[in-house]
Amino acid sequence: MGCGKHPFPFGGFRTSPLSKNLGENLILNISLILQFDTVSQKRKRMKDVQLFQPTHWLVSRNTKTPVQLMRTRAGCKLLSEREYEQHLEPAFELRPHLGVFCRDIPVIGYKLEPIPVAAPAADASPEIEATV
Repeated sequence: MGCGKHPFPFGGFRTSPLSKNLGENLILNISLILQFDTVSQKRKRMKDVQLFQPTHWLVSRNTKTPVQLMRTRAGCKLLSEREYEQHLEPAFELRPHLGVFCRDIPVIGYKLEPIPVAAPAADASPEIEATV
């Protein structure tokens, strides 16, 4: 009985020092994987915390929908707030020289308008005149 028992609770068989080290390495690798999973889950949660920030209006005859542009190789995808919240693939896409597409079908009557950005307020503090 010179070698001792395996460190895992599933068996009481004897092990050699080499296999004992393998077991410790396995535990170490599993703990590293679990740590990596928690880090990736934290990153996913941080992405979820970020708010939807629309940059443009997708304008049709009747509606004006706020969208966020996401660059792709073929152009830009137009992500709506509903798609953002539900983690859905964007339905609308803007392709250069081709126009607006909805699920790979060209659509007419839609245009994209930038959302105006509010200019910073002018400093309201009174100016002090220097006297010489």
